[in-house]
Amino acid sequence: MDDLDVFTTLGANIAAGSETTGLTLSAIIYHLWKQPKYLAMLRDELSGAHGLGYRPDPITYSEAKDLPILSAVIKEGLRIHPATNQPLSRIVPSEGATIAGTFFPGGVSVPLAGCS
Repeated sequence: MDDLDVFTTLGANIAAGSETTGLTLSAIIYHLWKQPKYLAMLRDELSGAHGLGYRPDPITYSEAKDLPILSAVIKEGLRIHPATNQPLSRIVPSEGATIAGTFFPGGVSVPLAGCS
């Protein structure tokens, strides 16, 4: 690998990372606007975080990781709109599960919401 190969590979990785990050953030913002209750909860949590001694701008990762609503919003955003271009799935627990009115036996693979 020469220097050009290294720079080309790094550039592709940076572009790929920014694309998935941008799509994820767009999806999270979209879904928050569609669910004003959760947007208000997140805003309250972030406003309250300032009262807990966090710097107003920006909140660091070590501070943000302890905010449960923010964490839940990010995890749910990634669940309903995965950043990968591959379908994601989960294995149904051994006792089976009813999802959206349909029973799935234990051990089968079920795609996550938003995946085709």
